[in-house]
Amino acid sequence: MKVLAVIVTYNAMQWVDRCIGSVLDSAMKADILVVDNGSSDGTQGYIREYFPSVELVEPGSNIGFGAANNIGFRKALDGGFDYVYLLNQDAWIFPDTIGTLAEVFSRSEGYGILSPFQADASGVTPDRRFAQKAGSLEGVGMVKEVRFIMAAHWMVSVDCIRTVGGFAALFAHNGEDDNYCDRARFHGFKVGVCPQARGVHDRASRPLTRADRIRLSTLTGNMARLADINRPLWERVLSSFFVSTWKCVKYCSLRPLKNYFSVTGRLGEIRSLREESRLPGRILL
Repeated sequence: MKVLAVIVTYNAMQWVDRCIGSVLDSAMKADILVVDNGSSDGTQGYIREYFPSVELVEPGSNIGFGAANNIGFRKALDGGFDYVYLLNQDAWIFPDTIGTLAEVFSRSEGYGILSPFQADASGVTPDRRFAQKAGSLEGVGMVKEVRFIMAAHWMVSVDCIRTVGGFAALFAHNGEDDNYCDRARFHGFKVGVCPQARGVHDRASRPLTRADRIRLSTLTGNMARLADINRPLWERVLSSFFVSTWKCVKYCSLRPLKNYFSVTGRLGEIRSLREESRLPGRILL
């Protein structure tokens, strides 16, 4: 079984030792591809010097999370890999993480994306968004099917990549994982969380500001909502309007509605994405 770990970096010196080191310490070995999005803190040179076994790709600029991971997807397709493990630069795994997920893949039908239990930097407490999206894991056996889980830790089957394709260019830095899960489910692949596998996502030191929450819920969120091919576009447009109106009340701001109209102004691009998403493997660099 061949696994490719793909790590997208941007000024990652704070985490690079622990992130890459955790993959090198994995009981189930994985090839490692790092795609650096134009770091200015010496990340590239550090990786070349201290992790010579790691393949480093430098696009020359910040091409975004999705496009950078698509480079890894293409390598996996061309290189005969079975799975891709997407790992955030501010995240790390444990020696049994990849092996446990691989075992669940082999024993569970229909899954295209699996995530371990994603903890915060303590290694014990669930990451704040993971807890929201995964819900209760009490009494769960090998895997719990979910609608969405964050791509800080994703193990994706190459069969899923071959059918669903890569991340959509419409989502440069946020929302691409929402969209990918929606497309995976459209093509018949399930998304799951494996409580027995563990990973860490260290982002507690970067709390969301009020402006971040508004942007994510009514700009990125609306874009992902409208691009969801599992639901009619007209329904998504209406639901986004109601969400944005409620957010105006919640935040005492007109920004959510401004974001809504900004997104609906791109309906032509969104329709094109929805059409392309229906075709197997169409969206990939």
